[in-house]
Amino acid sequence: MNSEKTFAPLYAKRSFGDKLAAMFDFFKETWKPLFKFAGCLLLPVMLAQAACLNAFTYGCMGLMTRIANGAEIGYTQVGAEEWERNLLYPAEVWTIGSSFSLLLLCTWLGATLLAALVFALIQTYTQRQGQMQGLRFAELKPKLVRHFTSLFKLSIIIVLLGLAASAALGLLAALSPFTLIVSLPLLLAAAVPLWLYAPAYLLGNRTLTNALQQTYRIGMRTWGGTFVLLLMIEFCGNLLQGSIGLPWSVGLLMKQAFFSSATGDGDSVPTVYALLLYVFAVCQIAGTYLAMVIAVVASAYQYGHASTVDTDSPLVEESV
Repeated sequence: MNSEKTFAPLYAKRSFGDKLAAMFDFFKETWKPLFKFAGCLLLPVMLAQAACLNAFTYGCMGLMTRIANGAEIGYTQVGAEEWERNLLYPAEVWTIGSSFSLLLLCTWLGATLLAALVFALIQTYTQRQGQMQGLRFAELKPKLVRHFTSLFKLSIIIVLLGLAASAALGLLAALSPFTLIVSLPLLLAAAVPLWLYAPAYLLGNRTLTNALQQTYRIGMRTWGGTFVLLLMIEFCGNLLQGSIGLPWSVGLLMKQAFFSSATGDGDSVPTVYALLLYVFAVCQIAGTYLAMVIAVVASAYQYGHASTVDTDSPLVEESV
């Protein structure tokens, strides 16, 4: 009886407060399998991601320290032109470039795995009518693999849409900078419904094209509610990330203040302190993923609400 009271079906017309209550009911029933499976899947990625994040940050801080102190990079007592050329291609640039590339790869992999897991849990939660006791990874695995593949395809489409939008903005700005007064608000208005693209594609059993069409149809009809919920989720997510990532940020400031040499070398950082910063980086990344979980669940329930409001779109609970 208690499980019936806390079950929050995906497809239902809800007010703003009811959406938040539905999200709370979902998390109340799924937080144990969510943390258990997410920990197993993401821990190796988070460890590698934290190492890349620290390497990238250390490289940037070291390079800025050298530039600020006017230290010679690679050569000493050379002309201004030679010095500038070597300043642009120091050893730190390779560290920064390689660590940033690996950081992007780890971030994409972790975010895609986590989103696939959350959508798989949403489907299982709906199928089980909120009864999540005894859930095993073997039951989630087919959905997880399918959603991971779908999200890979979706990420390519999102990148292409972003490139097309950037090219259009650049072309309009080249014609006249004043066009940005109109084009930027229009771009914002067009970007808000895309928050529903992933749930429309993964939960709606549609092709990429049909999902995009439905995204804009239901997204424009519920644009105000989608924008307000997205704004609130982003604010709460940034607050959560900032709170959990605060020790890492403070630790970096202390490293820069007390352990950085004039040439930007990081050899003077004690091993224990470097290890502590690494742990803080892992916690900061965990906070980012936690905020992402909330955003994914919010987008799914907003999609369920928008699909119900859309009278031209039949409910597809049987496909979930």
